[in-house]
Amino acid sequence: MNYSTKLLDALALVKQEYFLIKTTYNEVGIVRERVFCYELYHQLRKQLGDELGVVLHGEIDKRGHPDYPKSLQYNSQRNPDLIIHKPGRHDYNSLVCEVKGLIKPTGICKDFETLLDFVTFRDYRKGVFLLYNCSLEQFTNKMIPYISN
Repeated sequence: MNYSTKLLDALALVKQEYFLIKTTYNEVGIVRERVFCYELYHQLRKQLGDELGVVLHGEIDKRGHPDYPKSLQYNSQRNPDLIIHKPGRHDYNSLVCEVKGLIKPTGICKDFETLLDFVTFRDYRKGVFLLYNCSLEQFTNKMIPYISN
């Protein structure tokens, strides 16, 4: 199954109200990544159904797991926003996803480190970085100076 396509299908079902959350102090809305991720999780779970025992988990905590020691490269343990896998096994670690609603360079770099860690050292087949509320141009303009330093 192509989980990237399922992720895109689920993303298309996330209503605009989850991208920016209206508040009493900001009627345009504010970014709340967790609220967005919960709705994305809900829509992706509906897309996946009960296929092949694959499970979608959000922010699964790998701390203390004997098979997931601290990464030698990044010296910390990671909790990605979403993973698709078969619990209790390592042979079907399918997709790991990090989500950001704002361009915060240090957070984005940490997310890329998490994706690299899970794909390189944890045997996940695919890593996806999802940035919402921002254009590619905004991302580039803000990240390139940060990365090149």
